[in-house]
Amino acid sequence: MMTRYLYSAFLLLLLISIPGLAQESPYPGANTAGDDYAAAFRYVEGGTEFWFTTSDGFQQHRSRRLVRIPVAGGATETLPFPLNVVSFDNAAVVMDGSPAFPVCATASGVFVSNRTVDGKYFGDDLYELSANRDGAWSIRRIDELNSNAWDDTPALTSNGTTLYFASDRRFPGSQKTDLFLSRRQPNGRWSAPVPIDGANTPEYSEQTPTVGDDGYLYYATNQTTSGDYDIWRVKLDGGTGLTAGRPEPVAFAGVNKTGSDEGHPLFSPGAGQFLFSSNRSSAGGTKDFDIYSVELPSSKGGDTVYLSVQLRTRVAGEDKTDPVRTTVFITDRHTGQRATVMSDATGESTIPLGKTEGTAADRRFRELIVTAQSPKPGYITSTDTLYIDLLCGRRLAHTLYLWDTAALRSVGCVQDFRIKNVRFFVTGYWCPTTAQFADRAPCTSAIPGDQSCVAIEQPAPEAPCESNELYTYNVKYTAPQVVRARQPFSNCIALSELNDPKIRQTRVREVDSAFVKLVDAMRSALEYDCVQRAIRDGKHVEVEVVGWTDPRPLDDDCKYTGKDINLNSSFVKLDTTDSPYIEEGILKNKTRFRDSKSGGNQLLSQLRAYHTAVLLDNLWEDQVEEYRKLKKGGLLRVTGVGRAVSQENVDMAQQRSVSVLVKVPLKPGESVAAALPPPGRYHQLCDSPCK
Repeated sequence: MMTRYLYSAFLLLLLISIPGLAQESPYPGANTAGDDYAAAFRYVEGGTEFWFTTSDGFQQHRSRRLVRIPVAGGATETLPFPLNVVSFDNAAVVMDGSPAFPVCATASGVFVSNRTVDGKYFGDDLYELSANRDGAWSIRRIDELNSNAWDDTPALTSNGTTLYFASDRRFPGSQKTDLFLSRRQPNGRWSAPVPIDGANTPEYSEQTPTVGDDGYLYYATNQTTSGDYDIWRVKLDGGTGLTAGRPEPVAFAGVNKTGSDEGHPLFSPGAGQFLFSSNRSSAGGTKDFDIYSVELPSSKGGDTVYLSVQLRTRVAGEDKTDPVRTTVFITDRHTGQRATVMSDATGESTIPLGKTEGTAADRRFRELIVTAQSPKPGYITSTDTLYIDLLCGRRLAHTLYLWDTAALRSVGCVQDFRIKNVRFFVTGYWCPTTAQFADRAPCTSAIPGDQSCVAIEQPAPEAPCESNELYTYNVKYTAPQVVRARQPFSNCIALSELNDPKIRQTRVREVDSAFVKLVDAMRSALEYDCVQRAIRDGKHVEVEVVGWTDPRPLDDDCKYTGKDINLNSSFVKLDTTDSPYIEEGILKNKTRFRDSKSGGNQLLSQLRAYHTAVLLDNLWEDQVEEYRKLKKGGLLRVTGVGRAVSQENVDMAQQRSVSVLVKVPLKPGESVAAALPPPGRYHQLCDSPCK
C-alpha cells in the first residue's frame, strides 16, 4: 500500500450488518488515476457536496489534495487556498486531505495538512476550517491537540462537540497508531486527548474512525491474520464517548477482503449505500486506492414510511376529537409521490418515498406535506410539513388540526402558568434553589452543585473553588475539606434550611422539576392559536416572569451581595415600579433591602424575578425552538416582575413561588383573528442528531 497510514472522513449514519448484500463497485465520479480515499459528505443549502482526497496530478505519489464534486454534479474541482497548498514539484510532499464535517453545522469542520505555519514546518496535523459568508475559507491549526508525531484521520460527532482521530504519539515513527478522543470546551478549544483503549490494541494499528448514529465507532485496524487493514466497529458509551463493548469486524459482503487494505467507512446521506476506500486490484492491476460502495437493502425498492394521522379540532384554543370523516393527503416533497388516507379520527397510510439515484441524492432527511380536506363549512384545514429522519423509525404519528372558525374570534391572548407549593427560594435569598440548572442562572445557587466545594481529598488545593455572593472558602488542611464562611452582609439567608439534608434534597428536586415544567409550559404556550397568529402578523410576544417575595423581616444590615445588574444592556428587563434603589438602570452590589408598602420586600422579590427570568430565558432559548426563533427575530420581550405580597393575603408556599405569563398585547377593540392565513406548521417528528 502507499503507506501504512490510512486517511479518514466521516458521516454519522446507521450501519446494519446483514449478509448477502450486493458486491462492491467503484464509486462513480470519484476515482482518478491516483490514490483516492477519505471521502466526506457536506450538507449545504440546496443539496450535498461530495469531498474526497486524491494524489492525482502529483509527481510525488505521497502528496494529496482536497477535491469536491459540487451539489449540482459535474467536474471534480480542487478546493482553494487555504484548504490546499498545492505543489506539483516532484521533490515536495504536500499532504492536504481527510476532511470531516459535523452533520449539524457544516460551515465548520476539520482536515489534515503538513503545511508551514508562521514560518515553521509541521508534519501531519489537525486543522479547523470555517466557511465565511462570502464563500472564502479560514483555517486554524489545532495547537492544543497536535503533537510532534503523526496526527490524522479526524472524525466529528453530529453536533461537532466530540472529535476522534488517530495518532502514533504513543509510538512515534513506528507506524503503530491508536485512536483518541477530545471534546470541545466552552472557550472553543479542545480538551486533552484521551486514548480509546477499548478499541486500541498493543500490537496493531487503529485509525480512520467514524461515529455512527447506531452508537458504534467504526474504524480500520490491521488485527487480521494477513496483516492487512479491515473495517471494524465497537459500541460506544453515550456519556463518556469511550467504548462499551467488544470490537468486531463489520459484516458487509464485499467490504473486507483478504490481501487488501480497507478503511475510511462512510454512509450515504440516506444510509442507502456504504462507502469505503480500498487498494484491491483495480483496472490494470495498479493496486492504487479507490473509493468503493455497496448498496444496502433499504435502497433497493425505496423507503417506506407508515404514518398515522389523527384529526382534531381546535375551538378557542381547546383540543377536541372530531369524528368527521375526511381525506388526508400525504406528499413526499422530494419525489412528488402522494398517498391518501381516509380518517374519521385516526388512520394509517403506507407512503412509498421512492428510490433516489446516486449517493449524494440518497437523501437522509425527507419532508412530507400533510393536509386534510375541509369536512364541512366553518372549518379551516391545516397543511403541515413534516421533517423526518429516515433512520429514527418507519412508523410515525402526527396530529393534524382542523380549526373551527369560532377560534378566530377570541378577544384576548394571555396565558398564565404558575407553579404553586414549590419553594423556589431560601428565606431571604434571591437565587433559585436548583442543582440541575444552576449553571444557567446569573447568581449562585444556595445548594452547591460542585461538591468539591464542601469536601475534598488530599492533597488539598490552595484554591478549591471561587468565592461567590454567598460564601468565601478556605482550605482546612488538618482534614481534607473546604470550609465555608459567610460573605459580609449575607446574614439575611436562613442557614437552617440549608443545613437540613432532607429539606435540602427535597427542595432541590421540587425546584428542578418545576423548571422542567416551565420549559414544557412555554413550548405549549407558543403553540397557542392566538400566539401563532400574532407571530405571523409580526407582533411581539411578551413574557413576564413573576418572583414572589418572602415577607419575613430582614436584618437592617442585610444587603444585596450579588454582581451589579446593568438593566440597560440586559436582554431580560426588570419592572422597576417601586424601585428607588435602582439608579440609572443599574442595581448595584451592597444595595440595602427595604420593605415595600404592601408589607413584603420589593427589592427581594424583584431580584428573584430577574434572576429566575434570566435562568428561564437561557433554558427556553436552548430547548424551545419557537422561543429561539422569536428571540433571534426580535419579536420577544422578557420582563422580570417583583410582587411583594402581604403575609396575611397569600400562603407561604405561594410567596416563594414563580409565575410566568405569556401574552400578546392588543390594541383597544383589536381582534386576534385579523388577516389569518391558513394555519400550518413545520414539525420534526423524531429527534435528529442535531437536536
